[in-house]
Amino acid sequence: MYIIHFKLFANNLEIDKTGGDYVPLDSPILILFTLKKEYSKHAILKEFCKHLKLNQIEWIQPYNQLNEEWIIDLTLLRSEFEFLQKEHYLNGKITIEPKFEQREEIDEKSDESIIVETKLKFKIDPKESFIYSSADRIEYISDIKDSLSKFKRDYPNNKKCAFLMMKFEDSLIQSNIVQKLKEVFKKHDLVLLRADDKHYSDDLLANIRTYMHGCYFGVAIFERINSDYFNPNVSLEVGYMMALSKPLMFLKDNTLKSLHTDLIGKLYVEFDFQNLDKTLAYSTTKWLENHEIINTSN
Repeated sequence: MYIIHFKLFANNLEIDKTGGDYVPLDSPILILFTLKKEYSKHAILKEFCKHLKLNQIEWIQPYNQLNEEWIIDLTLLRSEFEFLQKEHYLNGKITIEPKFEQREEIDEKSDESIIVETKLKFKIDPKESFIYSSADRIEYISDIKDSLSKFKRDYPNNKKCAFLMMKFEDSLIQSNIVQKLKEVFKKHDLVLLRADDKHYSDDLLANIRTYMHGCYFGVAIFERINSDYFNPNVSLEVGYMMALSKPLMFLKDNTLKSLHTDLIGKLYVEFDFQNLDKTLAYSTTKWLENHEIINTSN
């Protein structure tokens, strides 16, 4: 692994580099920024951004908001460091969400745990990131930039948002399923959104893509309540969100023997539409816990 570590010395930014002949080709790159003492995620990102500007470092910058995705210009990154010249996968641009860590130590005087270091991490892994992360992806997102900005104004914390994917029919049972899901989500301070809740774009597909990019995770419902009709729109939306590496909750009506062929092998949450109170709330809550979207232990 290549390591690029930004450190402050006398308030000047220094870069420690580990890489070269001893690192195999197509290795991941770990970008670090460390500050002593305790900082919130927003505070350390703000400091990092400030020092990048002071030192005219342009290959990494926030995409929209500090706490969310950042853009990394891979082509420019490669040109900045000699030891990365051989890495031909560094081409185009990607977006990465920074990871946030704090290190604790026991204070000898008070015998209490205190935070002595705060760290940001950006990991570029060609085996995980480049299926959908490229220069084309940045350009593709740009056509919904305005609608996505409107969405983020309505929902600044996207980790609270889920996009609902299902075939919509004029059915009381379907309405009950959606209503029960919304009740479960509201209990945990989450919001379940449909693409027709609000039109952020006049273009139908752009509006749907705005929801898919804006929401942190998705909920896909597969059922045969009124008919066995297969709705290709649901699979299209599921595939799009899978390409974005969004967490996906698959809800399967227990009268279905299995999910569609392309989704065989995926873990799913089963429900009984005739007994939603017992089967839906518990199962969906466990899924949310397992994916660390909620924490009910507190």
